[in-house]
Amino acid sequence: MVLIFLLFIAKAYLEIIKTAYFDEKTKIFDRENRFVLFYALLNTIVVIVMVFNPFEMMEKLKDMFYVIFL
Repeated sequence: MVLIFLLFIAKAYLEIIKTAYFDEKTKIFDRENRFVLFYALLNTIVVIVMVFNPFEMMEKLKDMFYVIFL
């Protein structure tokens, strides 16, 4: 069963490699859109907060796992 899933994952990985390196680009990433820049900034801020204050997130994850495994 695991080997079958590994085959599916390998096929998907090869498709990504083929698309990234060998297919022609059909869409250009729009960096001028302010929403894209805002979203990237928001994600960066969240990552920085998690790097410098991981304990709050760890406590929330513990609470979530307690609820799941009750």
